[in-house]
Amino acid sequence: MHFFVIVISEKGLDDDVFTLLCPHRESLDLSKGHWDWYQIGGRYTGVFNPEYDPREDPDNIEICNLCQGTGKREDMVVANGCNGCRGTGRAVKYPTKWIHKHCRTRVINIPKTVFSYAILEPDGTWSENKHSWRGIPDDYNWETESKEIFSRYPDHVAVVVDCHS
Repeated sequence: MHFFVIVISEKGLDDDVFTLLCPHRESLDLSKGHWDWYQIGGRYTGVFNPEYDPREDPDNIEICNLCQGTGKREDMVVANGCNGCRGTGRAVKYPTKWIHKHCRTRVINIPKTVFSYAILEPDGTWSENKHSWRGIPDDYNWETESKEIFSRYPDHVAVVVDCHS
């Protein structure tokens, strides 16, 4: 399962994210830890900018690997020529290959409509919405708790992280 975590640090560097996440990695005892794999951005690339759609970004488009860019599958009959690119020869890259755009912002600038599954604070504190793995606030408490955490770090940098468990 993939889930969205906001990692808060002073500078928002990749090394900061790694250092803060490491103590929360799953071990053989699955009751400890939260993730076994992560990527900055990933499926949540662009969440800090509601105007940005990574699926529309030319940097995230590649030659279709199912038809090798011809727009027509040679190995099977498909109504529109190719089910990977709809006959265009170009397809959206898999999210793990997306360019990391709009994955960092000052905490004070996090859009009010953005809710993550978890927030990782600079001191290593992990807080999560226990009611929704998608990060959608199921109750007022997570929304309130998120805003309270953010209010403590207005000038820190928030980083979008796609975690897997």
